[in-house]
Amino acid sequence: MNLYIYTMIAVFIFFNIAFFIGQSQKNNGLIDIAWGSGFVVLAITSYLVSPVWTIRSSILTLLVILWGLRLAYHLFKRNWGKSEDYRYVAMRKVDKGR
Repeated sequence: MNLYIYTMIAVFIFFNIAFFIGQSQKNNGLIDIAWGSGFVVLAITSYLVSPVWTIRSSILTLLVILWGLRLAYHLFKRNWGKSEDYRYVAMRKVDKGR
């Protein structure tokens, strides 16, 4: 299979799991935390299924992983233990109004 297919499947599965966790917790703000981790999943998957590993691709993958983890940690600190973000509350209200 193509590299893009593998990465698409991995990210699709990851964000669906994050979505169902957010739904079960009634807090879609948790998807914000998963946003940074999504880059990590994407970087690792594309690196592992790549036919050629070079120093350049290894360094780039490592940098994306570090950046994604930093972003996920920042969003985790900002959102954890707080109520659902107002954007998601508004989406729920619109959804219930239909």
